[in-house]
Amino acid sequence: MTYSGQALSDVPHVFHPSPRPPQESRALGASVIAGPFLPIGLRPSILPHLVPGTRLRTNEELPSAFAECGLLVVLEGVLARCVWAEPGKRRIVGLLVGGDMSRGLVHRDRDREWFVALTPCRVTKVLRASVDRLLVSEASFALEFAHIAEGTAAIQQEWLRNDARLSELRLAHRICEVMTRAATWLGTGQGILLPPIRQTAWADMTAMTSIHVNRCLKRLVSAGLIRVACHDIIVLDPKRLAAFAVFDSSYLRIEGRN
Repeated sequence: MTYSGQALSDVPHVFHPSPRPPQESRALGASVIAGPFLPIGLRPSILPHLVPGTRLRTNEELPSAFAECGLLVVLEGVLARCVWAEPGKRRIVGLLVGGDMSRGLVHRDRDREWFVALTPCRVTKVLRASVDRLLVSEASFALEFAHIAEGTAAIQQEWLRNDARLSELRLAHRICEVMTRAATWLGTGQGILLPPIRQTAWADMTAMTSIHVNRCLKRLVSAGLIRVACHDIIVLDPKRLAAFAVFDSSYLRIEGRN
């Protein structure tokens, strides 16, 4: 496949990387991540209610202790929301990255959904009883809590819309989302480093096989959009990649998180 994306002027919301050096990219804990990265309306409300963080290894499932939480908070890493596409075949239907939250019960019923760490993660929670009290006592918390559900639905709708696209476009779109939400700027002219997500996870995100993902990555490399080195994906030209994927970041609703 040859590169034939839209002209940059035709793309409404291409990615503009923030100059964040690698040493500043990892979360240090609730006191740090809740300050600069959580939605402004939630910062003062939930900090006193966060329990000590739990670390997850790559491919480790969220433990049963989170089954009754009122609010799941990801402090660092990439956590995948999974369902069964068919018996024995998981499908990743959404991602949570550092600063993201999931409201309501976190189900571990495999007939519904569950969460798996795609990279080393640190997660915490707010107990359901604390969430119920905050919903009554703090209007700003109630508003932001409603926005969490809206944001989750917007991302799921965008993923469903892209499922019908060509495989290279599907993969490029997922890469653009991860690049926008969780990547590390390496420096001028060096590109954007994505988190170390395995090809099997990219396959589960795009309804492809790992072999197909590998072929698509090679095409994106040939087009000069990315570089793959030691299983790391580095985006060389974020604007061209966003144009190729027709990526509009507005569905992520991240403006209020800074």
